[in-house]
Amino acid sequence: MTPAARAFLSARRVRAVAFVVRLVAGAGIAFAAAQSLGLAHPVWAVVSSLVVAQESVADTHRSVRWRALGSVIGALVAAIVATILHVRIGDPYPALLTAIAICAVIARRWPPLRVSMWTAAIVILTATAQNSIFHTAVQRAGEVLLGGAIGGLLHLGLEQVLPPAPDTAR
Repeated sequence: MTPAARAFLSARRVRAVAFVVRLVAGAGIAFAAAQSLGLAHPVWAVVSSLVVAQESVADTHRSVRWRALGSVIGALVAAIVATILHVRIGDPYPALLTAIAICAVIARRWPPLRVSMWTAAIVILTATAQNSIFHTAVQRAGEVLLGGAIGGLLHLGLEQVLPPAPDTAR
């Protein structure tokens, strides 16, 4: 094996291990952070830290931006629709389907905003009688934003210490 091939494989291996470490660390940090902040459903912080992870920093940050925007849109749509339709716990169908329809129209035009549809559903379906729908929307959006930010920041930080990505075009 030539020295160039050995260096190529070494950089690829280091980056592959770093990807796994980044995902595991992101999930753990997101869970701990969500719990320490008292967020009701830390699972969404964990999921977001994993979903935003991409191979390149640019792709990860693009994923973070779209996920954040889509989550905020979905949470707002859910809260507004549930308020207007006077959603009752145990009977979420009218608000659920209306919010998803509105978000689907948005996602049809801007596909990276598809996350708005499931965020709207999560907000409406996790609402409780103890909290307002707006409180629930802020909590769910906060969980998603927290996890996405952690995933994005970890990628940016690791990228500073990793060897450059090998040129695979050769």
